Amino acid sequence: MKPLTASLTRLTVTPGSKLVNAVQQDVHAILQLGEAQIEKSARALIDAARNEADEKLSAELSRLEALRAVNPNIRDDETDRH
Repeated sequence: MKPLTASLTRLTVTPGSKLVNAVQQDVHAILQLGEAQIEKSARALIDAARNEADEKLSAELSRLEALRAVNPNIRDDETDRH
C-alpha cells in the first residue's frame, strides 16, 4: 500500500477552488456538530473543576476558621468570604 502523500497530485487553482466550494457546506456542518459535542464535554469538565475547586477552598476556609478559634494570629482577611 502506497503512503497517502505518494498518491496525491497537485491541482490547479480552478479545480481546487471547485473542490473547496463543493465540500464547504459539508465541512461547516461537520464543524458545527463537532463544536456542539465539544461544548457539552467542555461544560462538564468546567463544572467538575469548579465543584472541585469549591470543595477544596471550602475545606481550607473551614480549616482556617477552626484554627482562628484557637490562634489569634489568623487575620480577618484570611477568612473573609469575598
